[in-house]
Parts: sequence; structure tokens; C-alpha cells
Amino acid sequence: MLLKTLKRAGIGFLLGMVIGNIIPLLGGAWDENGFIPASNLLIERVGDITLAIFIQNIASGIFGALCFGGMSLYDIEKWPLTLATVSHCGIIIVAFLPIAILLGWVYSLTDILIMIGIQIAVYFMIWLIIYMNYRKQVRELNELNSQNHKKK
Repeated sequence: MLLKTLKRAGIGFLLGMVIGNIIPLLGGAWDENGFIPASNLLIERVGDITLAIFIQNIASGIFGALCFGGMSLYDIEKWPLTLATVSHCGIIIVAFLPIAILLGWVYSLTDILIMIGIQIAVYFMIWLIIYMNYRKQVRELNELNSQNHKKK
């Protein structure tokens, strides 16, 4: 499981870097000279655009690694679905807050609360989809079991 988690984290790191560079684009990081590849707030904090881009890539890569690597929580067979979902959600929220604040993705308490609310809503939907899928599988297995008992 460790190797699988590390592979997921590596893929997540790369995807996190890509997404971390898309966020400024979606967030309106444009000025009269064109696209700004990092938030103005981050550039102001570090004083150099190249350093800001480097920090943005590392921080968003770490966040992506935690997101993807944390998916291994769902592979722990002894854990109920709810525990795995709540644990992964908690990791993501705890990791997201300092990274989003550092990178200038959120500016105020309202922004933070909105982002946490969105993440919780997404995790509820993930839990619901997985739960419904498991429920369907259990129903199908019960039907197969019932059919096998009838044949005997």
C-alpha cells in the first residue's frame, strides 16, 4: 500500500502543479501586460515573480500530493466509508488553508469559509456516490447469493 500511496502522491504532485498554475488564470490574474502566472499578493509577499512561481509550484504540488496520496485512506479495508471520507476531507481542509492563504487564493474569512463549505459539499457528494455504488453492489451480491441458495 505504501508504494501505491507514493505513486498516487507523485501523480498528485504533478497535477497539483498544473492546477496551481491554472488557478491564477481562472482567478483573473491579468494586467495591462498580460497574464500574471501567480497571484499579485504572493508576488508582493516574496518580492520576485520567479520566486513566487517557484513557491506556487511547490505548494500546489504538495497539496496535490496530499489529495491523491490521501486517496489511499479509502483502501483501508477496516475503515468504514464515512471514516475514510471524513479523514480525507479533514486532511484536505487542513492542508488547503495555509496553502491557499500563502498563495493568495483566499483573502478573507468569508473566502475561507466559502472554500471550506465547497469542499465539505464536494466530499458529501463523493461519499454519497460511493455509498450508492456500494449499496448497489451489496444488493447484487445478495441477489446472486439468493439465486445460489435456490439452486441448491
